[in-house]
Amino acid sequence: MLEQRDKGKGVLLFSLELDEILSVSDRIAVIFKGEIIDVVDAQSVTRQELGMMMLGSVRGKGGKEVGTAG
Repeated sequence: MLEQRDKGKGVLLFSLELDEILSVSDRIAVIFKGEIIDVVDAQSVTRQELGMMMLGSVRGKGGKEVGTAG
């Protein structure tokens, strides 16, 4: 996977492991309930921000809440 990334190829990785995601990614798309919450630069996002997006608590950098009641 890393070899392909280093060759400039696109690699799609689905994982719940934040350390793995942050160590191999350039960009991260967070999906919650089938909806892309945000696409962020891996170098500028924190583990806490990613975790909150993964839980559906916030929508990306705008901080807009995602409907969690239903």
